[in-house]
Amino acid sequence: MKFKKIILASLAALLVFSPATAVLADTNLNQALPKLGSNNTYSAPLTTQQTQVPKAAGLPTKYDPRGSRFATPVGNQNYLDICWAYTATDLMALSLRKSQGIQRTFSPNYYNYLLATNAFTQGNKNLMAQPRKLNGGGDDTWAEVAAFQGYTPVSKNVMGTPVYPTSAGRNIKSFAKITKKHQSMNVAGIFDIWGITSGSTATMRNRANQIKQYVRDYGGASLAVEAEETFDSLFSTNTPVYTKTLPDKAYTSYVPVSALNKVPTSSSQGYKRATADHQVTIVGWDDNYDRHNFNQTPPANGAFLVKSSWGTSVLDKGYAWLSYYDLYVLQSDLHAVKTGKKQSYKQYTQVNGAPQAYDQFAKRKALYLANTYKAKKVKKNKVEKLKQFSFYTMQNNVKYTVYFARKGLKTGKITSMKGIKKVGSGTITRSGLQKIKLKKAQSLKSNSDFTVIVRVNSSNKASFLMPVQVLSKKGRTTYPIVKTGRSYISTQSKHFKWKNYTNSVGGNMYINAYTKTVKK
Repeated sequence: MKFKKIILASLAALLVFSPATAVLADTNLNQALPKLGSNNTYSAPLTTQQTQVPKAAGLPTKYDPRGSRFATPVGNQNYLDICWAYTATDLMALSLRKSQGIQRTFSPNYYNYLLATNAFTQGNKNLMAQPRKLNGGGDDTWAEVAAFQGYTPVSKNVMGTPVYPTSAGRNIKSFAKITKKHQSMNVAGIFDIWGITSGSTATMRNRANQIKQYVRDYGGASLAVEAEETFDSLFSTNTPVYTKTLPDKAYTSYVPVSALNKVPTSSSQGYKRATADHQVTIVGWDDNYDRHNFNQTPPANGAFLVKSSWGTSVLDKGYAWLSYYDLYVLQSDLHAVKTGKKQSYKQYTQVNGAPQAYDQFAKRKALYLANTYKAKKVKKNKVEKLKQFSFYTMQNNVKYTVYFARKGLKTGKITSMKGIKKVGSGTITRSGLQKIKLKKAQSLKSNSDFTVIVRVNSSNKASFLMPVQVLSKKGRTTYPIVKTGRSYISTQSKHFKWKNYTNSVGGNMYINAYTKTVKK
């Protein structure tokens, strides 16, 4: 069968707008889709591929965490363009409070250094770097995926944010000591709600309900906006078009979908999309928030409570209300984080950070995706066991079956199921990257290959969308640094005919393996 080319979607780094600096983004959120190898970052297609999440029961009409034990402090990014890191660390802190009742305030500046190409005095030795410079723009998923891979945040007291940016790099060894002070936690999932180009009032209301579920379950969700539009009263001496301050000091914003031709946009996949340069956190909602509280009148009542990272001296002590029917609520890709207790597992992975691309496969009965790894060498009185795996899907309600093999895979010819064992199945209800536990741990052979295979049933969808990471270009340093892995694919329904996906397409799959070594 012929493989479709990997589709690279550009999500140019959000500048993370700061009202103190008033520096506009020099790149937009969504550019035209470049071909494989252009080293751009990733954004999902604005399609209806992501089906509706299961209906939620018991959602209250209003949720406002301010003043409660679930509230986190309002941060201040000062003169650094790192609101993406503030949003990411806030999502992790909010999730911890929801899941375990633990109150922590994390350091956004930690991810500013961890994910920058020029953060250290040792030059190109930062293996975690993403395509960004120190103190510059980024995306919240970069920090969230880093935490998913084990680089959980450190306390704000360990590494605070300076008032003014500095270009001075740190010693990588001293930074490693800071990393060892990371929070004892586990990021178990990063869930997505992809933006859509347009929608009826009913569609936007349903989207608002999905977002509310994420806020209820995980404490918050990220949202990307264009700061000079969403918060235009802060940046212009003219009469505000989209914002309004109420007598009770509440700050409201509503950018209608019809304003798409009036705000900064970019064209991608044949459609126009509003660009964004600032990330905020959705932390609450009010279904009955009066639509007449906004400068322009939305089609119905209802608004989200959002928190920015500009300190408490702006907006309403750092907060604002955005209508459910806002343009950026409709078109932004939103993310939420699921946290849990720390897991002492060894991680096998072929990816390094957030996806840069996705591949699209036509509707079929069988689609087998696999990653092969080499187990570590253990002593004779010990055994390494596979405890869980992780998988990334861009769609909701994806049925899967997971298999395990104590061997590598042979390519180019038909092979049977011999030596391949079914070890689990289920349905991934929410789009995103998540860890899935096996009911029974599987023993690995010391210092030998093993393979994790995931079969996805895409027969009930128009196509299956799979995030991947593009390999680093040979001969020069590109970011993120992604080494050649061993990802495979087979589309046979009764037998396997494996093809080396990494070599043929130039990307690695998000199928991680998590093991623990125990005594026999």
